[in-house]
Amino acid sequence: MDNKILARMSIETEAERNGQIMRAIGMLAGYRFVALKQLRLAMSGEMSQDDVCMAINYLTDKGYLNTRTNDDKHLAASVSDAALDDLESKWTPRGKELMYGMIDDEQLVKV
Repeated sequence: MDNKILARMSIETEAERNGQIMRAIGMLAGYRFVALKQLRLAMSGEMSQDDVCMAINYLTDKGYLNTRTNDDKHLAASVSDAALDDLESKWTPRGKELMYGMIDDEQLVKV
């Protein structure tokens, strides 16, 4: 298969995962932080833990999620720095704007 086609399929799959994570956080937590352990368990039939980590990393780095540690509530934590199960996330105002269609991101499918 052509490398361009494979790359496009990978981007589309990543965008779908990002959208799934944003929707799941909205449903599980609303305006509150959701434990990423709870999110991981909720998504276990849909995607791997690595895929959840990649999506949380992207969404946090883009400013769509605030991610912090469960214990000390230190903001700006990352799945690159801590175990997924030790973190919690919620939508930022920018994340809400994205989910409400006020801004667009090609790396996120909002279905």
